[in-house]
Amino acid sequence: MEHCVASPFGQLCWETIVTNVNWTFVINLVQFLLLVWVLNRIIYRPLIRFIDEREARVSSQVKEAERQRAEAQSMKEQRASELRQVNLQARKALEQARHEASTERARIRLEAQNQANDIVLAAQRQAQAQLEPIRQELEKQIEQLAQVAVTSIKGRRTGGQA
Repeated sequence: MEHCVASPFGQLCWETIVTNVNWTFVINLVQFLLLVWVLNRIIYRPLIRFIDEREARVSSQVKEAERQRAEAQSMKEQRASELRQVNLQARKALEQARHEASTERARIRLEAQNQANDIVLAAQRQAQAQLEPIRQELEKQIEQLAQVAVTSIKGRRTGGQA
């Protein structure tokens, strides 16, 4: 029993195909499959393994870089927060120093005013103390002048009558 198949080229039978097969094609096919197997064992698998390992390294490096970036961002935000707190404390300290300076200035001004008043009072007392003997001396002189004037007036009256 022959196995034949109808084709546009005519009747093809298995026996005809086997007898007409070009054995170089079969040898080339076997060589090609052998080459694919060898290349797969020697080059493709190690190359794929190398690529996978490299992708894993790159992936881990990317993850580490992202972690470090996140850590740096966190540190940056923490430093910014600390800087804001330091600025706030500095402003508070400056405001407190200004308030203390204002209070001290008022205290010094009041103390200077009190000292000036004390100096003025002391000068007034000293002037009063110096004026009292002068006033008493003037009163004596006025009294003497009054007596001289009275004597002179009496003398004119008595001298004019004599």
